[in-house]
Amino acid sequence: MSVPPPERSTPFFELWDALAEPDCPICVLARRRARQFMENFFYEHVNDAALRSRLRESLGFSPEALQMAAEIHDALGTSILYAALSADVARRLRGEVADSLSPAGACPLAETVRSTEANYVDTFARHYRAADLQARHAESFGLCLGHLAQVLAALSDKSLRERLRCAEAVKYARLGEELDLFEAKNDYRNHEPFGAEVDAWQRAARKFRRPECPGRPA
Repeated sequence: MSVPPPERSTPFFELWDALAEPDCPICVLARRRARQFMENFFYEHVNDAALRSRLRESLGFSPEALQMAAEIHDALGTSILYAALSADVARRLRGEVADSLSPAGACPLAETVRSTEANYVDTFARHYRAADLQARHAESFGLCLGHLAQVLAALSDKSLRERLRCAEAVKYARLGEELDLFEAKNDYRNHEPFGAEVDAWQRAARKFRRPECPGRPA
């Protein structure tokens, strides 16, 4: 007796919509959540004591978060935050406090991204037995390598794991063929115009992304 997919809720429909993007849907949603976190932080929480304490432990934001902060262009919020952190590091260097120069906690943005990724990985795995989701995934960009590994690990049904592996194998094989064609057409002796393979190298960067960071678009 087959097990029906679980009831569909907001995370499912967000994942469904993200499958229309030319990128890994979980990366798309994690990046969106990361942007929301940073915008909310600078708009409302620059002086929030709890968040400031977490940033003190992590010695500031990760490089990805700092890049996102630069894109938001909140110069005043960044200045307020890093003025306090700079003074704290100066006290550490002068030996006025016992803290080391190694982070004692994770960047708050990184924690938010990991939680978001885990939520959508679980959503994808729980709903993948649905035929319409399988079909939508088959027609989509697919999952990046890092999130594919996580979804495969979350799938308890061997037949579903094999179905997803086969669907993604088709995508990676096709990408490899397009990259070979892109390389061949870059030969000076070639006179054929570029086709769909023209951006294959950019798509490769997205397909081989790891989920350690929000996943900036290529």
